[in-house]
Amino acid sequence: VEAVFEQFPTLAKNLGPELGTTSILQQINVFRGDMEKRGGWGSHDMASWQGFFDEILKIGQISAPVKAEDVCTNDLIPAANDFDKAKVKADADGVKLSEGFAALDVDKINAHLFDSAVK
Repeated sequence: VEAVFEQFPTLAKNLGPELGTTSILQQINVFRGDMEKRGGWGSHDMASWQGFFDEILKIGQISAPVKAEDVCTNDLIPAANDFDKAKVKADADGVKLSEGFAALDVDKINAHLFDSAVK
């Protein structure tokens, strides 16, 4: 989040460390899915994509049917996930955070991620 804020200072000003971190953690909860059932980061669930394409056709956002396998592929996923994950984690752990981000209690943010969800 902090790297994004450095690139987009207006976003940083509008969100701040806590809301920015909360937002990305909520997004990760949605897009990550169950990694045990996936073929790695970027892996596509073709049935889910097909359901999406069928729905947007039904509601008129697209005018012609789309076959998921025509526009999505998992062919590149093994190579995309072939990297030194331990090094990436070590590099990330070595980044010095600003005072605002270092002060965040991420466990507390995680515990309250969905307090505002419609129930």
